[in-house]
Amino acid sequence: MWKSLITLLFALGCESAAPALHEPCALGVEPSDPTAIAAEYPNLTCETHICLRTPDSGATCTTSCFADDDCAQGDPSCAGGFACEVATVEGEACCLRMCVCRDDRALLPAADQVAASCTVSSSSTCRNLPGRH
Repeated sequence: MWKSLITLLFALGCESAAPALHEPCALGVEPSDPTAIAAEYPNLTCETHICLRTPDSGATCTTSCFADDDCAQGDPSCAGGFACEVATVEGEACCLRMCVCRDDRALLPAADQVAASCTVSSSSTCRNLPGRH
């Protein structure tokens, strides 16, 4: 009986709901350009360890993703819904795909910038690329 109870408590303790997008977080260092998007990883104020700051939304938690379908929708703070995008090609969060409000897409790096910085064959020093951990 004790073994079953311990197993149940362990299972309940390990379950956690997916964090909501746009929960407030705090960046360790504010970006030098207040009009730019900034991402921090790892960030311990977010359950997902990714904090994304945009000029319009402020600093909010987000999550990593592979496709748009991985991003929760229906958040009233993001009228356009969320998309899976590379938010920055610099810093510790370089080349990480994360859920970003479509309303903020104009602030993201251009596609050619992402291609130049976030491919394994590039000369990028980003450690988030496959084989560079």
